[in-house]
Amino acid sequence: MTTYSYIIPLYRIHKMTRPNNSNGNSYDDGQYRTFAFDTCVIKKICDNRNLVSLLKCHIDFKNSTIFLNQKVVEEAQRKFGYDTGYILDVLRSSLPANVSYEEITPTMEIEAEYLKRDCEELHNGDSVILAFAVERNCILVSCDRALLRSCKQVGGECINPDIIAGTMRENISQTAGRSTKFGKRKNKRIAKPETVKPISVQMKAQFKKIKWEMFTK
Repeated sequence: MTTYSYIIPLYRIHKMTRPNNSNGNSYDDGQYRTFAFDTCVIKKICDNRNLVSLLKCHIDFKNSTIFLNQKVVEEAQRKFGYDTGYILDVLRSSLPANVSYEEITPTMEIEAEYLKRDCEELHNGDSVILAFAVERNCILVSCDRALLRSCKQVGGECINPDIIAGTMRENISQTAGRSTKFGKRKNKRIAKPETVKPISVQMKAQFKKIKWEMFTK
């Protein structure tokens, strides 16, 4: 009798066992979670730390671990010149979370091949980053839409900081027109003060100009 062996990709096992997140993209309930940052997020944080403040408004990092994997560091160093030590210093000084550097394992590389085969939008680098997030059971934080779509396709959890930023800008723009219990708030226009003419000008307007012809008639 011939037997066939079939290896179930790890992401499919996680897809069957991972509980759904009922809070959407807001992870502020204090539960322990692990996060995997993509290269684009690392670049944005290193370029402008205001992004960290934005993330902390929606994610409670106090009881969490952020994994910085080998592939992300290699891409950040090759493309943007940020080395491992600098990235770790920025994350640890900006976020109240445990930040850990992790290498890519052979198992993750095999998993990346499965992911690349099943997700048409994934390229070599992103497939490894997604495989890391799957094996570590991390929430993937990325601005790469193709990577995010692939993460959702395999049942993973992910956050797009660009969407969070867009939502905040939309909320701010709607504040001026927000309704109150007294009715819809209206922007009052300040009337331009009326210009008062000098008294001499007003008096001239009340009297006709005396002309010589008036005495010759």
